[in-house]
Amino acid sequence: GKLVVTYGKGLAELPAAVPIAAPRLELTADASWLVTGGLSGFGLRTAEWLAERGARNLVLVGRRAAESLEIRSALARLERQGVRVLARARDVTDRAALSSLLEEIARELPPLRGVVHAAMVVDDGLVRDMSAEQIRRVLAPKIAGAYLLHELTRDLPIDYFVMYSSATALFGNPGQGNYVAANCALAALARARRAEGLPATCVHWGAIGDVGFLARNQKLKEALQSRMGGAALGSATALDALEAMLLANRSDLGVLEFQWRALARSLPSAGSPKFSELAREGGAESAEESAGFDWRQLMAELPPEEFEKRLVELLKAEIGEILRTGADKIDETLSLHDMGMDSLMGVELAVALENRFGVRPPVLLLSEAPTVAKMGGWLSAQLRSGVRDDGRDGVRAQVEKVASQHAPEVSAAEIERFAGQLDSSATSNRRMIH
Repeated sequence: GKLVVTYGKGLAELPAAVPIAAPRLELTADASWLVTGGLSGFGLRTAEWLAERGARNLVLVGRRAAESLEIRSALARLERQGVRVLARARDVTDRAALSSLLEEIARELPPLRGVVHAAMVVDDGLVRDMSAEQIRRVLAPKIAGAYLLHELTRDLPIDYFVMYSSATALFGNPGQGNYVAANCALAALARARRAEGLPATCVHWGAIGDVGFLARNQKLKEALQSRMGGAALGSATALDALEAMLLANRSDLGVLEFQWRALARSLPSAGSPKFSELAREGGAESAEESAGFDWRQLMAELPPEEFEKRLVELLKAEIGEILRTGADKIDETLSLHDMGMDSLMGVELAVALENRFGVRPPVLLLSEAPTVAKMGGWLSAQLRSGVRDDGRDGVRAQVEKVASQHAPEVSAAEIERFAGQLDSSATSNRRMIH
């Protein structure tokens, strides 16, 4: 029932495929480029890449002057290549300072034809704990800086207006609400510019491993790689992707390596329709699969003590992954605080438990920094009782416990009112995280 096709005289010799050279961005030498955040890290590496692509007039702006030996050496290399470099310390949120800089460029250099806005500040924390100054410190350089550049250059013959965003704008990131908001604003500005017919390219970078913030913070880089399930990008690979975006006139794209299964475990909104295609392509796991066992079946088959032991082993594995250490090194008798878990790590643990089991630890339980054994007991009790609510009973129980120890005169009505306030706060915080 099969057909066989053969060639009696053999196959004619096929011509060898001629490789097609990848298109390359060619920048004109009689133009200037402005790079904010260009005196350090990925911004400085971008400036070097612009020179490799033909730029011969670069204006590099940073919060501080080019003082370090490393930066001065990089600027000297550029000048030896025939690149004219103006290094300036400027506050990109200061309109007068930026206007003065643009006037200097107009007097001293060829016309400004390209802008790369790479300035950034990172100051992490839970949304509920952030001060107004902490939020402003992160939003100002990205948002105010980008909008001032947009306003002050809109009448200039700009060919490229590039803004460096982050992949956190695509997925969110607990503990970086201010940073995520700033990056989302850059994407919105890019869309607004393109709607007006102005050039704009917003690129959402994943982790860049060989230069910049992560190159100086190895532990954080390893933690991000573990959470994302992929390696940090090299700057050369990242800039190749930027080149492709500029040649194709694309914007609002993410450039990162990740594995969906790994990312979804720490992503509160992983189950939303927004990520359904990624989940299909990435082979999304069910909660039981990701936990490594079917807890409902085990709960039915094992005695309560054995089931609780299995939950403790799972918690040790989760906490070990958060702390970037082996599960065998987690002492179930030590408090989470003594093991080095902070509030952001507590959020990550709460998200993992909610994703796996559909239960969320109450705020007071995590704030008391319980032992792993205590967490296992709480989780076992929740699963056995079938509780799937928002933790209100747990909050009330904790309030009653504290009141009995420190304020026995407090009435039951007061306990109920305070528990309700705490529960509302927890729910609000959960919405912010999502």
